[in-house]
Amino acid sequence: VYTNRTPSGSVRAPTGPQTCWAVEQHADVLAARVGLDPVEFRRRNLLCEAEMPHRLATVEPLGIESETDSGDYAMTLARCLAEIDWSAKTRVQGKLIDGRYRGSAVGCYLEGGASGPKETARLVLESDGKVSVYVGSSSIGQGLETVCTQIAADALEIPMDDIRGVFHGSTDHVSDGCGSYSSRAVVMGGNAILAAAAKLRDDIRAAAAKRWSCAASRRCRFPPSRGTRRKAPMPAISAPTATARMRPTLRSIPRPGTWSFSIMSRWRMPGASSIR
Repeated sequence: VYTNRTPSGSVRAPTGPQTCWAVEQHADVLAARVGLDPVEFRRRNLLCEAEMPHRLATVEPLGIESETDSGDYAMTLARCLAEIDWSAKTRVQGKLIDGRYRGSAVGCYLEGGASGPKETARLVLESDGKVSVYVGSSSIGQGLETVCTQIAADALEIPMDDIRGVFHGSTDHVSDGCGSYSSRAVVMGGNAILAAAAKLRDDIRAAAAKRWSCAASRRCRFPPSRGTRRKAPMPAISAPTATARMRPTLRSIPRPGTWSFSIMSRWRMPGASSIR
């Protein structure tokens, strides 16, 4: 049966289901022409571990290049067939049961993510000791603010309550940003936040070292609302004081705590699914 009314539902990547439907239909036709079971046809055409990394076709006219870096696709398919008890489903294929004809199909796919080329983040230590997070990734309802808060708080070793907020979607916040699409917001924006956090920590260490007239080593850490050195008893400097002492140095930096994370290839997640 051929129809222009393909299965649909709430799903990201518009046109993805329709394209996959056409590809899987062609795979079944080719399997029939060469006399192979549709599942076996797919298994024989899966990439194997020895072929990794495997360069994918360049997407034109954008010139996007990508590759699969790892994966055991045959194992993924085998697990899918085992968990859905495929052998039992094939026994009722095409049979009329309870007034309905039964039919099952299997599809294999690659889900791409972490689309480049880069993302930008900026972390600012405010006068009250809290940290503001600015990122080029945009929130479209996927909970980006919460995840970015968690990443920044973990990277700075401070409570989430000490993150003043996550601000996005405007060049008032960062110099540029590539937005949210193709499962990239957290991978790209999150890594940019990690890099910006490392830069901010270095700036805080430098301010603390100047305050105590000592070397800015990694012995200086940034716990809630203050900067301290690890061995107790040691002097401490409050985050607001550290901010005030950093300002003369930071005035010469257009975007303090700013960092861009770049990536030239996307990660790929193999999968297999069955519909009935």
